[in-house]
Amino acid sequence: MRIAFMGSPEFAALTLQGLLDANVTVTSICTMPPRPAHRGQQIRSTPVAKIAQKYDLPIFTPEKLDEAVLQQILDTKPDMLVVVAYGLKLPANFLTACKFGAVNIHASLLPRFRGASPIQSAILAGDQHSGISLMQMDEGMDSGMILAQNSVNITADMTASALHDDLQILGQKMMLQLIADYDAGKNITPVQQDEAKVSFARKITRQDGKIDFSTMTAEHIMRMLRAFTPWPGVWFNYQGNRLMIHQASILSSSSSKHCGEITSISDGIHIICKDSAIKITQIQRVGGKILPWDDFLRGFPICIGTACS
Repeated sequence: MRIAFMGSPEFAALTLQGLLDANVTVTSICTMPPRPAHRGQQIRSTPVAKIAQKYDLPIFTPEKLDEAVLQQILDTKPDMLVVVAYGLKLPANFLTACKFGAVNIHASLLPRFRGASPIQSAILAGDQHSGISLMQMDEGMDSGMILAQNSVNITADMTASALHDDLQILGQKMMLQLIADYDAGKNITPVQQDEAKVSFARKITRQDGKIDFSTMTAEHIMRMLRAFTPWPGVWFNYQGNRLMIHQASILSSSSSKHCGEITSISDGIHIICKDSAIKITQIQRVGGKILPWDDFLRGFPICIGTACS
């Protein structure tokens, strides 16, 4: 089996590395162009591009996918396009250009959480399971027929980063098995998704990490803390400063005080939310170090009775 690989972020790069380690023949790489990144806005190649450069593989970084790009890919004679978090919607002619079409590794149990943020969305929703779907791509958003699907457990303390790693390993194994099955001439029967069970996972922004103590329960805030690690993080405003929470727990208090009010700084920073309260034990002022709550308070006073927003 000869594959052309299309992907961009770390999730895709790790999968590509796994395929190369298993001696899958990768004919070419298509990834997003270099972009400004981080505070310095330095131009950086995608993680997938770095793997391509390491192995001296043909690499294409188009701003848009058109007939010329497709022909460049086809000139390398792939049997299948393998697509992992590429970043652009594939035109219809890309989907059927190869013998085995275009197969997407999607990090959810489709049709649940079609879209850009399936890993974070599963944790935010309180799901006990997530998984990988190998999907024969069509012109819709993650609406193609399922070629294979397997699940993983979401534990009570699992962060998006940890779930990402588990799903990447699973997706790599499943893709290698699919390639082996096709090479062996096995008959793969695609399964139609149940449109009645579709849900969507929109793109995450920094603003999604902001806590609204008046509307959010303590449980939801804890899910946010797990879902938005490492990015965009979970934060709130205190007297004009954006403070990032890195470690917290739920308090059973049913205080009648106002949501967002700080009620104690004796063993952590206690803040009232919609149903109870949270206790923050590790915190960071944006631009500063991540600190235990007591060390933080020595350099940044917080007063009982004041409000967070």
